[in-house]
Amino acid sequence: MNPHSEYNCNGRSRQRFISRRDLLFQAGGGMSGIALAYLLGADGRLAAQTVGSKACVGSAGVTDSPFLPKPPHFKPRAKSVISLFMCGGVSQVDTFDYKPMLAKYHGTPLEGKGEVTVRQGFPGPLMKSPFQFKQFGQSGKWVSELFPHIGGIVDDLAFIPSAQGRSLDHTLSHY
Repeated sequence: MNPHSEYNCNGRSRQRFISRRDLLFQAGGGMSGIALAYLLGADGRLAAQTVGSKACVGSAGVTDSPFLPKPPHFKPRAKSVISLFMCGGVSQVDTFDYKPMLAKYHGTPLEGKGEVTVRQGFPGPLMKSPFQFKQFGQSGKWVSELFPHIGGIVDDLAFIPSAQGRSLDHTLSHY
């Protein structure tokens, strides 16, 4: 038996802990689900759960999960979140994901990573960014010349570079 599994009320095994990526994927649409939960909570429309509740749905009395809320290290200052979901938006290698090796391999075909799926045609050769990059802030984050004023606030931003896709096509990568 998997030590991270437990049984729900129907006797079916279910995973007890999930990865952060799976949590965001399954949490009702990511940022949209978080916003919905906040709005429902503000209106008093969320179901209250008691500690150690024996209710079948959603509780199971878990007290040792690493995903349970923890007190913050400091008083939160953020009053809002701007989430940009840009299907077909500007490329990460032209904005905040500096890839110096693209200049070295500019014009060569993409090789060594298996088959690349695209909706139309075939994958073209590698292309370096036409924009210049500079490092900013205490973090040393690389920022493209496309965003000349972002460099001044780069340490106040959160970048999540772990999202990956198996296609060069934006729409297929979302799937």
